[in-house]
Amino acid sequence: MSVFKLAGERRPEGAHPHLRPVGGPRWSFVRPPPRVLVLPLAAIVITGLCVWRMTRPPRPVPTSESSPRAYPPKEWELIDQHRHLVKFQRYLGRQPLVVRFLGTAQRPEEDAVLVWLRDHYAAVQRAGWEVVAIGTARPAEIEQSARESGREWPFPVLTDLFERDPTPTPVHRLWQRIDPETGEPLAGLYLVDRLGYVPYDMQGRPQPVAEPLSALERLFGE
Repeated sequence: MSVFKLAGERRPEGAHPHLRPVGGPRWSFVRPPPRVLVLPLAAIVITGLCVWRMTRPPRPVPTSESSPRAYPPKEWELIDQHRHLVKFQRYLGRQPLVVRFLGTAQRPEEDAVLVWLRDHYAAVQRAGWEVVAIGTARPAEIEQSARESGREWPFPVLTDLFERDPTPTPVHRLWQRIDPETGEPLAGLYLVDRLGYVPYDMQGRPQPVAEPLSALERLFGE
C-alpha cells in the first residue's frame, strides 16, 4: 500500500512515487526504505570501480638519471639443476636479485661471472641478495659439471626450456637476450631491485649491466 493511500490522499497525476502532501497543497519527498537503495547504490559503486580501474594511470615507475626502470618479464617458471620448478615471480618484492643469462651452449663453469657469483655467494647473501642463473644446459649436464669441478651451485641454475612448448630459450627471448642475426642466446647480467624493477634501454628492452664483473665487485666485493 502506498504512502498516499495510507494518508488518505490522492497523488497528483505524474507526481513522483515518493511524494506526499505536507501541511496543505505542498508536496515533499518521502525517504524510501533503505533496502530500495541497496541495488542502485551497489550498481553505482561497481560502475565507479570499473571506470577507475580502466582509467587510472599505471603504477609509478622509479627512474634514475641513466635509464628508466620497469618490471622485467616475470610470469615464467623453469626447472633448476635439481629438477625443481622455480617461479621467478616468487623473488620479486622480497629481496634484490642478480639474474645471470648464459650464452650459446655455455656450461655454467665456463662462465666467469657465474663462477664469481658462486665463489662470493656468501657475500651476496650477507648483502641481502639472491642469485638466479638461466642457461641452455639440462639438469643432468649441470649436475655432471658440478661433480667434475667438485663444486655445487648454491643457487638455482635454470634450464631455459618450457614444458609443452618447442620454442628454444623462451626466457632469453622474453628478456630479449637473443642475437637478432643468428638467433642464438646471449649472455647478460641484470640487477633486479627489491621492488622488482630493472633498467630499460630506449628501445624498451631490459638493459644488462655493461661490465658485470666490475659491477659485482663494487656491489659485493669483500
